[in-house]
Amino acid sequence: MINVIRLTGVVRAVATAVAGAGLLLSSPALLAGEGGSSSVAKAFTEGKTTVAFRYRYEYVDQDNIAKEANASTLRTRLTFKTADYQDFSALIELDDLRPVFADNFNDTRNGKTQYPVVADPKGTELNQMAISYKGIANTEIVAGRQRITRENHRFVGN
Repeated sequence: MINVIRLTGVVRAVATAVAGAGLLLSSPALLAGEGGSSSVAKAFTEGKTTVAFRYRYEYVDQDNIAKEANASTLRTRLTFKTADYQDFSALIELDDLRPVFADNFNDTRNGKTQYPVVADPKGTELNQMAISYKGIANTEIVAGRQRITRENHRFVGN
């Protein structure tokens, strides 16, 4: 079993800044890998990029609103996780949500108040950005913006 320590608030911001600065400002001696190549650069080139798409359709026929809503949206998620470098790794994840095919719905921002609300406004946002450290046996320390879920996501989930 792996224990996961999650940092919050100011402690998280400071830990993220210190860890990031440590990785970025490491001395040339630490950066030099075998054959003169950079181990930090290798962590990025050997990292993993993932792209995921989620299509969603929602129909709403609400009392006291004359028109029905038809929401057809596509969420695109782009994730990049570095390979481990001296027990550290970094992760960044962006989400983009756009209406496709049908956009006759009130997304709470588009001004289409004649339709029922389907709260899926278009936009791009940072979903996760974190630095992890696994140098302690059976422990992972994660600092930054992250997705936290428990069991079946009923009480704590994304």
